[in-house]
Amino acid sequence: MKIRNILSVLFVGLLFTSCNSEEEVQRGNEDGRDISFSMTLTLGEVTAMTKAGGDIAEGYTYSTEDEVKVNNVVVAIFNEANGTVGECLEYKSVAFDGGIPNSTVTIDGKTLIAYKIDNIQAKTGKVRIVAIANSTHYEDLARLGTTTYENLKGLSETVSGGTFDASNLVKVGELAAYDLNTAVTSISVPMTQLAARIDMKFTVDEEPETVSTTDDTKVTNQWFYTVTELTVKNINQKSDLILLGRDNQYDDAFSTAKDITLQNGVALPFYTYEKLNTTLTPLSIYVTGDLQKIQVTTTFNEDMTIQNVTKGSIIEEEKDHSYKYEDFNPTTALEGCTTNGIIHGNRYELTGKISMKTQRINFTVSTTPWEGVEKFVVDVVIADLKYLFVRETKVVMANITEYKIEFVSSSDVTVEMPTNATYEEYYLVKGKITKRTGTYYPNSYYSKWTDENRHKKDQYPEIVAVGKQGYITIKSSLPVNYFPKEFVFGIYNNDGLKVPEIIVDQYPAQYLEGKVSETAGPADVPDGDRNPNIFTITVKAAGNLIIGDPSTIKNGVRVTKDDAFSAELVSPKFVVASRFGAVGTGTYTYSKAVERCKKYWERLEDGTYYEAGTWRVPTLAELEFMNTVQDASPAVNYLFNTNGTYWCAMPYWYYDFGANKRNQFTNNASSQKADGIRCVRDLY
Repeated sequence: MKIRNILSVLFVGLLFTSCNSEEEVQRGNEDGRDISFSMTLTLGEVTAMTKAGGDIAEGYTYSTEDEVKVNNVVVAIFNEANGTVGECLEYKSVAFDGGIPNSTVTIDGKTLIAYKIDNIQAKTGKVRIVAIANSTHYEDLARLGTTTYENLKGLSETVSGGTFDASNLVKVGELAAYDLNTAVTSISVPMTQLAARIDMKFTVDEEPETVSTTDDTKVTNQWFYTVTELTVKNINQKSDLILLGRDNQYDDAFSTAKDITLQNGVALPFYTYEKLNTTLTPLSIYVTGDLQKIQVTTTFNEDMTIQNVTKGSIIEEEKDHSYKYEDFNPTTALEGCTTNGIIHGNRYELTGKISMKTQRINFTVSTTPWEGVEKFVVDVVIADLKYLFVRETKVVMANITEYKIEFVSSSDVTVEMPTNATYEEYYLVKGKITKRTGTYYPNSYYSKWTDENRHKKDQYPEIVAVGKQGYITIKSSLPVNYFPKEFVFGIYNNDGLKVPEIIVDQYPAQYLEGKVSETAGPADVPDGDRNPNIFTITVKAAGNLIIGDPSTIKNGVRVTKDDAFSAELVSPKFVVASRFGAVGTGTYTYSKAVERCKKYWERLEDGTYYEAGTWRVPTLAELEFMNTVQDASPAVNYLFNTNGTYWCAMPYWYYDFGANKRNQFTNNASSQKADGIRCVRDLY
């Protein structure tokens, strides 16, 4: 793959002198030196930086003082013949104290800061000139007596923690087949920023309201978007493109370490190293900010040009509006040069236009060279990469049986199937229901189906991925035992790359999650020693159930509504009291059951405390559903008495777990007693 890099030869003079610098000279070959000259490193002007990123450098329209700063530089001159780079003729490192310039240069009527290096010695003839400024390897390079072209070409630059320092941006330059002769007294080497810069600005699509107007003053109310938090993901922190013909490296993410405040229309710059266009790890930008209506006073000169703009106080504010741009993958042609992704030396302007009517944002991206107007084009060859990208490594399948994950690979892929799938399993150990990890294997693993293992049939997943690009297709039957299923698989390619752990959690329409309880009260006939587990029931999809809130607050206490409609409702998420809340069989009337749930509490082994006043009597539909769960899943065996009758909230109805049916007391109902009461607590 070839990507062209646009370099500028607009002479922004970075002329180096020894007056305020430390200079060390190393020579590759003293013999035959017949020329001495000075060198000017040139860097084209940045085309869209604003004061949001720092003070504008003297003589520049947009570039900041930090961005044009050179703190140190390494210069090497090599013999070159017919495109082959040979011995090092001159090797020099220069460090500048604070990057302070000592000279100026005038270009196109602009006076620009400058640095200068004097007394560079070499042989006449064809040479290759290389300059690297602000390298993270500077100290190591400065200690060298000489170097080779391949050594410089093999350098990589990595920023620490993803944070690019605008005052120490790496700049590189290279002149091939330069003809050194005795008439040469100075040389200009075009430099390019190794990073790309991305500018962001936000505007609000709302016409200003005119408050008042005079001959020289206009007062308006205008909407602005003030950013309070910015996060950038999938920034590239490493570049191997120091010189030509290197391949790329990618790193994970960069998030700003502090909140950043912007004014409407003001650009926010940040940097990234070269990044190929990819649908899997595009540069993603997330902003949160406040929409603010502010009174703005504009004064005019006699010719009606703007004299001054003053912002007043905030009139109206809408806080915490969040927007995202998750597919920053520009593909743009620049004067015949196509950029396939984010290319160093280019500037990308991302503009977000917010509509006050819809509260939505429309993003647009424009691309321009970071450097100046005059350009020459150099081919940069990015070597074939070995890669394997998987869009998701943590998947939730909520009441679905098929899921697809996008992948792209440098070679054909193979799925590494899971050893098994797992779930919460409860079994009897010495008279006590205990939790362990249950397993699902392929059907061929089981010799026959029994009541104990029938729920494991067809529960092992099918996972398929073919070729170099496409989808990993996951097919998995929904669990029938009311417990979520989890499995972990991997994927690898023929280049030896592997994503070892892709985790899938699959949830049925209704499912249970268990914890261990410790105690409950008021104690009646606690039976937690036999089954100390407390289960949370989540209903994601109704099926034959009617999901709703059956509760209300009376006298500061949560109770279940006792009408016929509420009796058919099932809470979307609730916890069922454990066996620590068991009561004496046949001792509870309806009214006594209601009072018990008002006072009930339970404490779990992990310290979780469900206080009194938050529990209620279950609905008839909830009892019916819990009976279905208990019949279908050995995991919750003995949560309820298998032949017991339990009160519901609608007088004087109960559910018979033995007969699997609803029933109602009709004679002398107030004195009738069901076998038990099991309270529930909503968790939403």
